[in-house]
Amino acid sequence: MRQIALCNVGNSDVAVNGVIIRPPRPAGEHHWQTYSEHNFSAPIIDAYARYFEQHQIVLDCLILFDTDQAENATTSVTDRYGVSLRDKDTWWFGKILERYLPERWGHVIRSVERRTIHNVNPSLYDDAMKAFGEQLSTINHQNNTQYYVLAAGGTQAFNNALQFKAIARFRENCFVLYKSEHSSAPYSLNIRKQLLDSFNIATAIQLIQQHNFFGAITLLQGVVEQNIIQLLWYAKYREDFDFKSAKNVLEQVHFNVDGSLRDLVHSIQNSAYNINHADREFLLVELYYNAQIAYTNGRYVDFLGRVFRFQETVLRHVIENSFNISTDYSKAHKAENLAKFNQILADDPILHEYLENKQFAGNKLDYRHFSVPVLLALLDFLTKNPQQKYLAKKQVGIYTGLRELIIKLSNLSDMRNQSVIAHGFEGVSEDQIIKHLKLKSEQTPIDLLHDILAKIAIDVRESPFQQIQTVLIEKLYSLI
Repeated sequence: MRQIALCNVGNSDVAVNGVIIRPPRPAGEHHWQTYSEHNFSAPIIDAYARYFEQHQIVLDCLILFDTDQAENATTSVTDRYGVSLRDKDTWWFGKILERYLPERWGHVIRSVERRTIHNVNPSLYDDAMKAFGEQLSTINHQNNTQYYVLAAGGTQAFNNALQFKAIARFRENCFVLYKSEHSSAPYSLNIRKQLLDSFNIATAIQLIQQHNFFGAITLLQGVVEQNIIQLLWYAKYREDFDFKSAKNVLEQVHFNVDGSLRDLVHSIQNSAYNINHADREFLLVELYYNAQIAYTNGRYVDFLGRVFRFQETVLRHVIENSFNISTDYSKAHKAENLAKFNQILADDPILHEYLENKQFAGNKLDYRHFSVPVLLALLDFLTKNPQQKYLAKKQVGIYTGLRELIIKLSNLSDMRNQSVIAHGFEGVSEDQIIKHLKLKSEQTPIDLLHDILAKIAIDVRESPFQQIQTVLIEKLYSLI
């Protein structure tokens, strides 16, 4: 395991005969030029070196960051002690320490790498963050390396910037050591975990806003209470239509939650949000929520898949309710439901003749299966044939409007068929979807799906995913 330490060079980091030399630039230059005449020490860094010695840690490299600002009107302004900003630069201190540390601590520090940060005011936090971001990006990080940030020496802005950027860059491989002026030995800080947890929570909030529940789970595991993780799993399972797993999670978590999380679970369990996968109206609304998530996150191929599942489910819902039949031709139900449909055809020769003469793609329509073309043909019969006896006049008008909306969805068929979810590898974009749907300028594809649900009297409330998002984000903000 390689060991690297990172340290800012501060104004109090070089002493002669136990006395700090000041100011750093002019005094540092003088003492560098007469180096062999002086008994140097590094009060702060020496303490860290003793710490490593006592803990039997040998550093492969100590990287020092010193400062050097160009002489100009701004850097020449003096403070109340008559010292200019430029005179506080630690460039010469860096040179002294680069020589002194291997001489004094060669058994603990195998090498010293000196890096100079040029023309940055060390008291400005934003410039310091940028400077250390650039400096640390050039370090060839490997997973078998541990990094120790020595959080003393240097300005507060430089020390904070070094800590933040090192933790962000090296993450779990980074350790922060701190020595206060009142202690003789450094000690470790838990700032790494606190910062990483905050980074992860902040990123997870963004992912939850995008309904990327799995991504949020991977970031929050081990960072937040398990109830939050479980509720994210509930949302993930539900988005995947894995209703069994979603129900199991909710049954487990509702015993352990309190406060806003308890209210959330109660709302889901005791409202229209509760899962009922045997109810086609529930499934239609769930498809709508699902399509909404895919579309708003730019997953347009996934959106196409949801759209055509939605279209077929709407048609089945309408046809089943209109003809009082089931379109379930699965092995367990096919014989019974086929017999009932055949009886309807026998009792209604007009419908039978209509289907017999109907064509699809230049071929006779095969109405022995409830495919989308067959379902559309039956909807055409209901809305266009004056001799149909299944719908009242008012309902015919509503379903005529519904048919127009469903046909708009069919305009996406070629795009779906040429995409990776069907038979091709053509790309799918939002512009293409809107163009093919021929929507009004202020209308979105999600609006179209909502209008279709309204035509069949299905109410769409705020989605459970939105509810989960709102409650969990509020909870997570309190943890940053």
